[in-house]
Amino acid sequence: MREGSTAGPALRASAPLRLSLAGGGTDLPEWYRAHGAHLVAVAIDLRIQAELGVQQQGTNGPLIDLARRRWGRSDLSVRCVVSAGAGLGGSGALAVALVALELAAAGRPTTDPLAIGLEAYAWERQILGAPVGFQDHLCAAFGSCVEMWAEADGRIRARRRSDLAGGMDELLSTSILLFDTSARRSAPTSLGPLSAYLGSAPPDGLDGLAKVAEVEAVLTSRDGAAFGEVLRRHWAKKAALHPQLATVAATDLIDRCRAAGATGGKLVGAGGGGFVMVAGPADRRDAVVEAGRRAGVRPLPVKVADRGAFVDPEQAS
Repeated sequence: MREGSTAGPALRASAPLRLSLAGGGTDLPEWYRAHGAHLVAVAIDLRIQAELGVQQQGTNGPLIDLARRRWGRSDLSVRCVVSAGAGLGGSGALAVALVALELAAAGRPTTDPLAIGLEAYAWERQILGAPVGFQDHLCAAFGSCVEMWAEADGRIRARRRSDLAGGMDELLSTSILLFDTSARRSAPTSLGPLSAYLGSAPPDGLDGLAKVAEVEAVLTSRDGAAFGEVLRRHWAKKAALHPQLATVAATDLIDRCRAAGATGGKLVGAGGGGFVMVAGPADRRDAVVEAGRRAGVRPLPVKVADRGAFVDPEQAS
């Protein structure tokens, strides 16, 4: 829908946030244009909701401003249970919800998650010039666990991995904990240095970060201790590459959780703030929760979101 469109019935679009599991960073074109990409991420039942046809004071930001310019409308509002900058892919989910709204308002199909995700990625990367990758957009569009690839020629593809979603859901209830450090950061602040590094990194420049095959193995075996080990090795490599991304609060929290029995943890997303994900044996879960409580944080319970982006045409409440 372009400038000059008239307001119609209210539309509401929803898209889930995500946890990055393996391959993060390879979805930036600075890397995949040279080396390709292979990632897996999981959508969680924390969602962002965008409503067209509802006025809300204080709703702004680059993506929202872009949508208003494209549509010639100001009656756009956004809600999310998690504030921006949490490292859970919120801007990507918002872009997906806005693209779904635009398609629905124009009477076009909203049933192709790959097309929606790639269009949302283009909004952020090409139109707004944000240094983002595509994993957040595709995970929000598809829902569940999503495996993604990119070729050096720019071709991107993805598929849902419901087999891995079952293992992830079980581990989220027994062995994985998600803590909010309350710190927030902007994506360009964290992704800018990473993009600069990837532009000149050698082919082995990301060795040590979590790989899809090892995440597949631990989710299939539903082994929380092994998942924690993957997180530990991943975070050690990432923090060594970019020490500024490892906050004091996150480092302290991960250390406390490991002392209580978790086998590893990491800051979710690009780093610099947000949520810490830790994992370990199921029989140490209560001790790790207590370690978090002593650090002043409590776990946020989440589950896998089987449904990706969708549009609800009913009048917004």
